[in-house]
Amino acid sequence: MENSVPSLRFLLGRICWVFILAVCIAMAYKLQIAETNAYMGYVSFPIDFEYLFSVAVALVFSGLLMPLVIYRPSDFFGLIYVIFVLLPYMVLYPIRGHVALEDFFLYFFVLSLPVMIVRLVSALTPRVGMLKFIDSRTVVGLLFLLCIFGLIYALANPPGSAGFDLASAYDRRLEGREIFTVGSVAAYLNSAIVNGFAPFLAFVAGWRKRSWLLMFAMACGIGYFYLLGLKAPLLFIVLAYIIGYAARFEKIYMAGKIVCFLLVFMFLAFFVEYVFFGFSQIGDYFIRRAFGVSSYIVSAYFEFMNVDIFYSWSMLDGVESVEPITFLVGEWFLGAPGLNANTNTFVHQLAAGGVVMYGGTIILVALVFSLLDAVYLSSRNPAVLYVGLSYAILLTEQAASTALVSSGIGFLILLLMFSRVEDKNMKIRLIGQ
Repeated sequence: MENSVPSLRFLLGRICWVFILAVCIAMAYKLQIAETNAYMGYVSFPIDFEYLFSVAVALVFSGLLMPLVIYRPSDFFGLIYVIFVLLPYMVLYPIRGHVALEDFFLYFFVLSLPVMIVRLVSALTPRVGMLKFIDSRTVVGLLFLLCIFGLIYALANPPGSAGFDLASAYDRRLEGREIFTVGSVAAYLNSAIVNGFAPFLAFVAGWRKRSWLLMFAMACGIGYFYLLGLKAPLLFIVLAYIIGYAARFEKIYMAGKIVCFLLVFMFLAFFVEYVFFGFSQIGDYFIRRAFGVSSYIVSAYFEFMNVDIFYSWSMLDGVESVEPITFLVGEWFLGAPGLNANTNTFVHQLAAGGVVMYGGTIILVALVFSLLDAVYLSSRNPAVLYVGLSYAILLTEQAASTALVSSGIGFLILLLMFSRVEDKNMKIRLIGQ
């Protein structure tokens, strides 16, 4: 098993995984994504020496940053952030047009700095014992009741377009924003259920072998797809169950390899579908969304900060506007009415509030993962590991504070800080012990 200080063999292994995923992303983009999204401004850029050199340097650096073996919750941040933020950008950075080499390395540094800081703080985090006065059944029971209440209330106030049609999913989402207004208790509860509580219950189902909990979590995911057209929570629920299943057999440390294998399998399915049909639904629904859109939006934000004149973006304090930055970039800069251009929390805060908010967000995220690491090292509760994964996933498309408050992650952290694992056999043996 891997030591805390990775050997050259493990470092090369990580770089190889990043290389494989990078090649898969580039091939999927060239085969389908660039052509089918050309109307959005996706560019089929040339693979020249400058591109290969920049990607090779970024690839090696990303491989050094990405953990494959999960020791603590913060490792999930490094894993998810490298795969779904750094990797798409470094492979597809010319997606909106040519980017000068010096600009690319500057942007890549801005993107990778949060991982470096979190990993540094994590290495210095000690174990911290907490008073444990909440049992795991109470935690599950409380989350179950909150999900029941929220789902029943939402079903009692459905949008007019409620249904299971994929084509009307966006309409349901827009209608849902009018019914469950931003800032309302119902909106917070809906967000917490789909992003935090239901996936957590699916994790517990896999960890504790509770099939009924998985069925309940899936019912929540299906219910909110019917109401609001939300598709991602169903994937989160499945992933949470897989991670919980791995925790039951003390294999959660292999989560990095599991994620990489699943992604490679998805790309293989894409290539097979493309060869036989000339078009891949997997590429359109999953690969484009996870990698193409991510890189496109990040590139748009960097371009916005470079060329913005109307809002006078400032490096120190961002833009002065009452309208959220996501709508400024989506509606004004990209010219798509109603587009809420969400991106990872660090680029979001840099564009909205400049380096002050960017630095503050890095500190906040580092402190949250430091707290999770400290609690996990003391309790060995695999649920703490899962919350680290959940928070890491949300950070790729939400502001750090939003993920903590609106998505229920902060509430889950508070519960787990003071909860105990009654069965010692359900704890995870720390690697190296």
